[in-house]
Amino acid sequence: MSTSEFARRKAQSVPRMAVQLPRLRLAGLDYSALAREGALVAGLLELRDPRLQVTNNANYPQPARASTVTPEQLRQLPFRLDIALARIINFNFRSAEIVKGGSEPGIFNLTRFNASITHLTNDAAVAAARPSIGRVSGYLEDKCLVEGVFRFNLRDPQGGHSFVGSFGPVPFAILNPVSEPAAFIRFDKGRVERILCNVQFTKQGANGMVWARYSDLKVSMLKKKPGPDKKNILTRVGSLLTNALLVRDNNPRKPNQSLEPGQVKIDRDLRYSVFRVWRVAVVDGMLSSFGVPEVIADKVE
Repeated sequence: MSTSEFARRKAQSVPRMAVQLPRLRLAGLDYSALAREGALVAGLLELRDPRLQVTNNANYPQPARASTVTPEQLRQLPFRLDIALARIINFNFRSAEIVKGGSEPGIFNLTRFNASITHLTNDAAVAAARPSIGRVSGYLEDKCLVEGVFRFNLRDPQGGHSFVGSFGPVPFAILNPVSEPAAFIRFDKGRVERILCNVQFTKQGANGMVWARYSDLKVSMLKKKPGPDKKNILTRVGSLLTNALLVRDNNPRKPNQSLEPGQVKIDRDLRYSVFRVWRVAVVDGMLSSFGVPEVIADKVE
């Protein structure tokens, strides 16, 4: 069933999630804690080859309830969770979401993702002494290496967590599956050497900075009407002005100059999953670093 058909049947914008978990291993389980209080306490939790696909169409009314796929919702678990080490091996994630006013889904893929998380717990005493730390690596669109560190506390009522990481090297064109249907921008040319980011997330939104080192950037503005010819005279003029006056074709502009940073500042809609705010934060910071005007970058959802 397509994204649009699913939304039509539900008569609202409801994310559709498909999960596959072929292998799960639990070691060092505390049977006495499980029998005595229903607590899940273990030395190791390992997930191998999980798959998650999320589809959505924002052209339909949004449900009033908050998403259940958020850090703050994990705080509401009805049992104590305390895992010394959690490992995720070869996780693949795919998002296909149609933004409000759009007609085609923006595609976002994260593949070959691995994570090692220490002290995965909602135990207040343990969390206060040892915050959860996740070291992750994977590939955006199966091409761009992503490495970083998450820090979070499942007891935080604000759902606070942070990510410090790096991306690259990669051609700009990998952004097109998201930028074309969501912001009507096509990256025609250019290459990213390395992107560094430092972003903090809460229930309210995301704030942080992105530093992108890249060269030979060129973009095209696209018309909103779908079809094989996505450019007309207005978008061609807009593309020329954008490249000439707004977008930084190189960062740094000249050798030995400092990088122009990009700012991440987005509000969070609690009706959407945490995966969406992560994706939007990364793309928003990259577009800001490239010099894409905020009024355009803010359209990316």
